[in-house]
Amino acid sequence: LLGKSFVEAMFVIKAERQDVLIRLLHADADPQPGFVEHRIYLFLTDAGIVARTPVVG
Repeated sequence: LLGKSFVEAMFVIKAERQDVLIRLLHADADPQPGFVEHRIYLFLTDAGIVARTPVVG
């Protein structure tokens, strides 16, 4: 998913797992503490491109 727009990435994720919530964060941000298996973080550049590997939790 690296290098794709956040819209493309969200479609790919939702096609595989409809039960997750997607959180959009800036590429430099740290995920919130506390693991939740139905939450996926997408780390984006200012242009909305996926800059880091998505993280479950």
